[in-house]
Amino acid sequence: MKQILLIILLGLFSCMGRQNKTSELNLSASIHAELPSSIIIDTLENMPNEVIKKEYAKSSFAGSHHALIKNEFPFDTWLTEIHSKDSLKTINTQADSALKGKNHFDENYAFNLTDEWQLRYLIKRGWYELGLNRTTVNKCYISNANKFKLQGDDLMKIFKPSERWAAYLNTPNELIIRNWHWYPNGNQTSWEYELIFILTK
Repeated sequence: MKQILLIILLGLFSCMGRQNKTSELNLSASIHAELPSSIIIDTLENMPNEVIKKEYAKSSFAGSHHALIKNEFPFDTWLTEIHSKDSLKTINTQADSALKGKNHFDENYAFNLTDEWQLRYLIKRGWYELGLNRTTVNKCYISNANKFKLQGDDLMKIFKPSERWAAYLNTPNELIIRNWHWYPNGNQTSWEYELIFILTK
C-alpha cells in the first residue's frame, strides 16, 4: 500500500514539474516577444535620382584648376573642412599609402555595386599657376554620416571612369575614388591636382 501511495505521489510531482516547465517556457517566449528586436534597421533612404544628377554635375566639373579653388565638389554638403595640421598630415599619408603604385588612369571599379559605403574623407591637393603666380592647395574634409544610402551603383553614376575618375579597392573595406589631372601650359594657366575620396564599409 505504501508503495502504491509513493508511486501516485511521484506521478503527481512529475506532472506538476512538467506544468511548471511548460509555463516557464511560455513565460520566456512572451518576454522575448515583448523585447525590442536586436536587428539594426537601416533608416537611410536610397539616394534620389535628382541628388545623383546633382552630385554628378559637380563631379564632371572636376576638370580644371577651378576644382581646387572653389568649394563646390561632390558631396560638399556632407563634408566639413579640417584645419588641424596633424589630421591633414595623417589623412594625406593614408591616401599616399593607399595609392602607392596605382596607375593614374586605372579605371578599375572592382567592387560589388550593391555594397553600401560610408563616406569618410575628401582630400583636395595640388597647385595652379596664373601667369607667374603659383598657388598651392592642400585641404581635407571629413564626413560624420551619410545623408542617403551610398551604394556602389550610385558611385558609378556620380564618378564616371570616362571622366578621369578611378576607383581602387584598397582593402575589402576601404575604397579610394580619385580624379587626377595635370595641365602644363608654359607661362599661361597650368595646374596639377588630385581629388581623393576615401570611403569605408
